[in-house]
Formats: sequence, C-alpha cells, structure tokens
Amino acid sequence: MPVFRQVAGEIRRIEVSSGDTLVSIGARVGVPWRVLAERNKLDNPNRIYRGQVLEADTRRIVPAVLDEGLVVNVPEAALYRFETGVFTARFTVGLGRPQSPTPVGSFTVLQKERFPGAPAPVTLLAELETEADIARRKVNPDAGSSLGELWIQLSSWGYGIHATPFAATLGQFLGYGSIRAAPTVVSDLYAWVNYGTAVEVVYHPVKLAVTPAGEIWAEAHGDVYGQGFPDTAEVLEALREGAPGGRVDEERLWDVLVARRGVAQLVGEVPAPNGTAGAANPLAEVASAEAAAQWRCLDCPPGARRRVTFQLQARAPLQLPNPYPLRILNDANLVVFRPQMVAQATVDLARGEQRNFVWEVRDTDGQPLPPGSYAAVVEFIDAGGTRQVLSLPLWVGK
Repeated sequence: MPVFRQVAGEIRRIEVSSGDTLVSIGARVGVPWRVLAERNKLDNPNRIYRGQVLEADTRRIVPAVLDEGLVVNVPEAALYRFETGVFTARFTVGLGRPQSPTPVGSFTVLQKERFPGAPAPVTLLAELETEADIARRKVNPDAGSSLGELWIQLSSWGYGIHATPFAATLGQFLGYGSIRAAPTVVSDLYAWVNYGTAVEVVYHPVKLAVTPAGEIWAEAHGDVYGQGFPDTAEVLEALREGAPGGRVDEERLWDVLVARRGVAQLVGEVPAPNGTAGAANPLAEVASAEAAAQWRCLDCPPGARRRVTFQLQARAPLQLPNPYPLRILNDANLVVFRPQMVAQATVDLARGEQRNFVWEVRDTDGQPLPPGSYAAVVEFIDAGGTRQVLSLPLWVGK
C-alpha cells in the first residue's frame, strides 16, 4: 500500500441551479451524492432547490504513480493528469460495471480517432450497448459507433476513452470497461495526449499520504470490483513504514475505513524533532511550495480594464522554468489559458525578489473568458530541484 505526499482539493460552496440533483452535482464535483447529503444534513436528498448553497469536500490524495501521463484509480472513479512530475488536473469518470470491469494495469495511447459528425448516443442504453459491442469484438469504434466524435484508443483493443452526454453517470460503474468522461474533458484530453502517452489504471480503495508539513491523511472508497479491502491493521502497518514516528488517531482512521466517504481526511501527524508537527518534519525532503514562495494577485477581481497582475515573491532562491509559467484553470480543472509562445530559458529569483505577470483575462485563443470561478496556477523549481505549484482562486465577473 503506497504512501503518497500530496492532498489536493478544497471545501467548496456550490449554488444549486435549475435541473440540478444531488447525483448530478456529485458527478460534476466528484463527490458521492450520499456524502453530499450527509455533509449538508439533508433529510430528503431529493428535495433541493434552485439557489440553495451546498458544501462539498473535494479533497483527495493524489495517486502519483506516474510523472507524465494519466492515472485512473478505479474505486474512486477518478482520472488524474500529471505533467513533468506535477499533478495538474482531476476528472470524474465513468467505468465498467463489476461484471465487465475496466482493466487494471499499465497502458499507452495507441491512437486518436476523430469521426466528423459522429452521432452522440440517444439514450444511455444505446451508449452501453455500443460500448459492450466494441469491448466484445475488441476493436476500436467507427464513425457509426454513436459514442461521439472523439475516441482515444488504449493499448488494450476494445477499450478507450470517450465522451458521454449523460453527466449523471459519471462517478458510476455502468459501462463495459472503457473510460467515459464529460465531453469537455475528453476534448481537453484528446488535445493533450499523443501516441505513447502512459495511462496507468490502479485499484486503491484506500489511499494514504504524508504531506511535507507532516500531516497524515487517509481516504477510503468502496471495493467496487471485490478485489479486497485492507483492514485497520494493514493500514497502520503501511503508515508505520511510510511515516515512521507518526502519531495516528486510530479512532478517526477506523471511521474513515468504515464510512468509505471517498474524501481525504486528516488522521494524524509526524512530529518534528523538537516534538511538534509541521514544516520541520524530517520526512519533508523539500520545503512546501508556500515556504518557498508567495503567490498573490495585485488587482483581483479583474476590473473594467479586464486585466490582472499576479506577483510571485521568492521566500527562498527558486527558478522559473520559463519567463511566464502561468496557467488558468476553470472550475472543472480544465486549462483555459496557457502561454503559447514562451522562450524556454529559465529565470532565477533570489530570496525576496519579486516577478509580476500581467494577464489580459483571455483564453489561449485570445477570447474573453466568461464570468465564473477560476484558479491561477504558477509553477517553479525550488532550491532542492523539485517542481512546485501554487494556486489561488480568481473570480471573473461580467
């Protein structure tokens, strides 16, 4: 049982829109609807109303088993993207039912197929029947497959990544083995992957992490394929090996393993040499991103001029991988802006030195961004040679 190092996500507030259900909201943010109901103390989960504000805990342990490529953790029905050793996005996906499971193992992208004008399935049943036929025949789809126009073929014939128009099925195990995602997600992945891109499908119903700050986290999901679920003793043994000297609240850990909420929860700490927990943790091989730099916006939210200035201040010597290492992500974790033409020369910042980045509040194609919530992400390399990422929320108004 591996012990990872990063927890990503936040506790979000979500306003219910017309037509929303707990199932559709859960699929959108990657939180089981029962967990949403429990957190918001909803006596009747079928009775939510437009304008109601719900709270969702989207914190997850990042299963960093690849430096570059896609990682799918089956029990949580989630796909993670990694670029040059940095976790960049997480998406909720739909996977195969227990009778026809999504295969676990190491794969690569064999090819990408675009079928102009390919019809989306009219019903969920039609989508499932088409996917089942492709899996049985172990072939890639054709233009008449009615799975939509984009298909990412994996190195196991009959299985791939495709879009589904049935958003409420994301996070569910209904298909015949292929990986199903929202159309915008598949479009983003289609543009990002290439022949040979690694795709690792893992099966971790329990994930553990010890962060650089010395926090011990645990996260548990259902054993959907009956592969086996570790007991408390096995989890504690993994933590003894991965977090020597750590103090675990066994009652809290037991609750995580029994409830299986699918949310990362703090269950302990690794004391520093002086007896306290925190950044002095001896397990922390490098300083946290916050200890290395401060990342802030000088004029947020964007005003009438529709431009903002971000500032990165070095708290320790650091290096920028290029002169403009800025990305903007929307609330679905899709990259909507990244610089297209940037010199690859690195930039060194001394302790206390600042660097500003002006952004015109436009997407990569130069189009104005619609109103909504976004995240501004900056990447740098700390003094230990580790790539670090800092993110801050950004609201774009009308």
